[in-house]
Amino acid sequence: MIMFSKPNLTPTIFDMILKYIYTGELDLSHLTKQSGENILGLLVASDELLLEELFNYAQDYLIKVRTRISREEFFDKTHPYKIIIPKHIYKEIEKFYYKDSLLKTTILPPRIGFTGMGKFDSSIIKSKLVKRIINWIDKKDTMYIRTRNDPLYKLNLIYRGSQDGISNRSFREKCISIGFSSLGEDYIVEDGFRFYSSSDNFIFPFEDSEDTQNMKISRVVNKNMAILSSDNGGFNFGWGSLCMSDKRLSLNNNSNSYEKI
Repeated sequence: MIMFSKPNLTPTIFDMILKYIYTGELDLSHLTKQSGENILGLLVASDELLLEELFNYAQDYLIKVRTRISREEFFDKTHPYKIIIPKHIYKEIEKFYYKDSLLKTTILPPRIGFTGMGKFDSSIIKSKLVKRIINWIDKKDTMYIRTRNDPLYKLNLIYRGSQDGISNRSFREKCISIGFSSLGEDYIVEDGFRFYSSSDNFIFPFEDSEDTQNMKISRVVNKNMAILSSDNGGFNFGWGSLCMSDKRLSLNNNSNSYEKI
């Protein structure tokens, strides 16, 4: 027995896909009164199941036949996304709906790569910078445009200086158990300090999180000195490359544990 689990498929969409799989045909022309939501659901499902021919057919039907939506559909299906759509784009959507005016906005690449992370609640790190960080994690170019084939990430804000306070104690209470447990037991003890080994670490400076095009990062060079842990300190990357001691933050790469920027 083969178990097929797709909780996002409605029974109606599932029946349409089964009919297409078994017969190789699916006629949508008699569905002129069919809800646009079901057609859109078919479009999404055929894309997920890699049914390219069905995807193209549903897409063409949606564009050429379902050219109008009711006021109720517009309010129920479009208005809820107003909060996440840039204001100028939403205004053009309204203009197109009410006046049939062609859009002037440049179509941007799809926001793919960290779907599901929700709103990243940081006053410093904005969504544009989050995308760059994910590219750095995957060791890709800063301006790389992610696709559906790239892995997904969910980023969590676990330490906020303005809220938690900047001190060794507050940092250790919030971050030590989370950060070091994820590194496992790969560490070296030297002169009372514990060095955690990692070849994937990086640090980066920035003044404006919206200006990401020219940002540079510093990747770890000596993986055996990637992170330093001591009972009295806060975070310490590379023996002082980037560290916190009480309420003081320091940046000094004299140990050459990370790349120079």
